[in-house]
Amino acid sequence: MNSLRKSVLTALMICLSLSSPARNEAGSAKQVLPADYGIDGSNHVSSAEYGIDSSLQVSQAEYMIDGPLQVSQAEYVIDSPLQGSPAKFWIGGTRMELRDTARGSRRVTFEAWYPVPGEGQPVSEVKEQKEKFPVICFAHGYQHPGDRYGNLVEMLVPEGYIMLALTTFEGIFPSHWGYAEEIRFLADVVATMGRDTLSPLYGIADTVICLMGHSMGGGASFHAAADNPAVDAIITLAPYDTRPSAIEAAGRVRVPTLIISGTADCITPPEKYHLPMYERSEAEDKTYISIIDGSHCGMGALRKCFTAEKLAGCKGGLGTEEQTAILSRYIIPWLDCLLKGEKEQGAVFNRTLASDTAVTWLRSRPLPEPD
Repeated sequence: MNSLRKSVLTALMICLSLSSPARNEAGSAKQVLPADYGIDGSNHVSSAEYGIDSSLQVSQAEYMIDGPLQVSQAEYVIDSPLQGSPAKFWIGGTRMELRDTARGSRRVTFEAWYPVPGEGQPVSEVKEQKEKFPVICFAHGYQHPGDRYGNLVEMLVPEGYIMLALTTFEGIFPSHWGYAEEIRFLADVVATMGRDTLSPLYGIADTVICLMGHSMGGGASFHAAADNPAVDAIITLAPYDTRPSAIEAAGRVRVPTLIISGTADCITPPEKYHLPMYERSEAEDKTYISIIDGSHCGMGALRKCFTAEKLAGCKGGLGTEEQTAILSRYIIPWLDCLLKGEKEQGAVFNRTLASDTAVTWLRSRPLPEPD
């Protein structure tokens, strides 16, 4: 590792490990994070519904893949539209913990965000809905907590996607391979959560799964997707080459792949990490999008990440709000086309890509369009 790379990583580690992020921290004045939606007490479901005591401690029972689901936190529904614009669905959420018995009953914690029809219906009524939604298993970046991607929650869930955001491996010395195993485990248990009557995802979780990850989580997602029949697609945002190599793992990924990069990213330089993953990928449908002036930290919503970028010497770059607007106009139609089979959205994606001056791109072939 050269001295410049060392200084970049050192600056990132020092800045992001100074203290734990406050639950109400926002990346900018207009960003809305999962913990900041202004949920009032009337919308909280009693934790007794899941047999959880008032201190919100984890249930003593272990989760078994073939057994009942254990929910570790209270559940709630957001009762107002997001960003003041019409949305197909409202947002419901819960914090959950599962046990992976194949890894010594390891605790796997994550936030589950899911679409809610109507105007903030009670969770008990939401569970009776008939529609099923594709599931996004999301992996956060290094020292970028899993609950600091409210921009992605707001983008995905109102459009009819369930987002499961891991909150593990948030320490200073994470195991990249262990993180990949965590992502794979989460994808494997989606079907069980959709069948379990105690689960917030009962009856609404489809078995169509996309892995999505940022930075370290993007690299680990390539490992989790490699030769994995449970995965239908993968999206990586400024992915980092983990150890073992995510670039090598990309050569064993054959599902549709979308890699989004940024020209202002000096934390994971595109030519060193993002482009080699695109080139190595074996996917028949693969697209590489480079956001002009896109930043590494603009993929999420953590203020300390932007501070780390400055300390590392990154020059300028878009903020979360601007960058999320660009992410949205590609990620949503890409998912709608490939996970929901909406070919008209494939046409939207292709037209936007061809005319958008905010990005440059590479791709193996256009997305499917209506006949």
